[in-house]
Amino acid sequence: MALLEVTNLGIAFGGLQAVEKFALSIEKGHLYGLIGPNGAGKTTVFNMLTGVYQPTEGDIVLDGKSIVGLKPAVINKAGIARTFQNIRLFKDMTVLDNVKVGLHNQVKYTTATGILRLPSYFVKERAMNEKAMQLLKQNGLPFGVSCCYTSQNAESIASEEYFDYLIDQGALFAWIFSFMPVGAGSTPDLMASPEQREHLYRFVREMRQKKPLFTLDFQNDGEFVGGCIAGGRRYLHINAAGDVDPCVFAHYSNANIREVSLLEALQSPIFMEYYREQPFSDNLLRPCPILENSGKLTEMVERAGAHSSDLQEQETAEELCAKTKDAAAAWKPVSERIWNDPNDPLFEKRHDATQGMAATDMAKFERLGRTRHSMAQDK
Repeated sequence: MALLEVTNLGIAFGGLQAVEKFALSIEKGHLYGLIGPNGAGKTTVFNMLTGVYQPTEGDIVLDGKSIVGLKPAVINKAGIARTFQNIRLFKDMTVLDNVKVGLHNQVKYTTATGILRLPSYFVKERAMNEKAMQLLKQNGLPFGVSCCYTSQNAESIASEEYFDYLIDQGALFAWIFSFMPVGAGSTPDLMASPEQREHLYRFVREMRQKKPLFTLDFQNDGEFVGGCIAGGRRYLHINAAGDVDPCVFAHYSNANIREVSLLEALQSPIFMEYYREQPFSDNLLRPCPILENSGKLTEMVERAGAHSSDLQEQETAEELCAKTKDAAAAWKPVSERIWNDPNDPLFEKRHDATQGMAATDMAKFERLGRTRHSMAQDK
């Protein structure tokens, strides 16, 4: 018996017979295509198969049971899914989550399991993640992953086993972020230790030579881009309320995009503070005014008169930097040792004042009467 059997299917809209005596038999494991000119009724057929339209004649039998008259949601759960000609993605969801939407009938857990994050929730979410990545890989759709590096998962992320897993799933690139304790309820306990961060630094550089996975380490790769790239130097952040922040981790603003132009926002006091202060250290392994140069963000926010733009857990810049102070102090001697290691392949480049700097950066230094090194030394 065929998995899907369609006989004498037809539908009329008033006096117009849109589809007449359509028949189809599909065996399990087979792939079929429906071809025809515009207006031939292809979409109408799919609308009838999925319950969007109710046929005026004929029958549709799925796995031995008629599905005529059933609602689209019931037919979907029975095993018939569809896409539409005008594809509409969920713009606020990741690529992976957009694919996982189609798996909701295949992997199930109760509402309580999802809310309470019970063990079975994580097991099934992992299964859906792997299935979604397999589908992306099978269909030749390039994708990458974003990883948050913490004190709790450091050994797992910085391991060949994890990188091999990502490659096997089809990922082409990975972007690693160090945990930032942003928000009043966030704890510094999840920040990676200096030892863990150094391991990540060396591990990523080793993997770049060994694995076909393009990897970016947002914190430790500062030397390749001249330090901090926020504050409009290479990017900025606009929250849901329209506040223009210098960084996705620095929720402090003087401007709202609904009230000023982007250029005016870039010229606002907090952005000009970033402009004048970058780079925040001559050692570009300490690029951030929050994570490695504790207190620098506080000074800039105070001079700029910027307000907290965090929409969930507001905190002052002083409160945020207080949580990173100890980690910054612990990382400083480690970063200095790495930065000044004459055996490091990047040693010579590190002491070139133009390393990682674009023409616009060099023009800024000239305009301010400074070099990269003198800017750091003046601080």
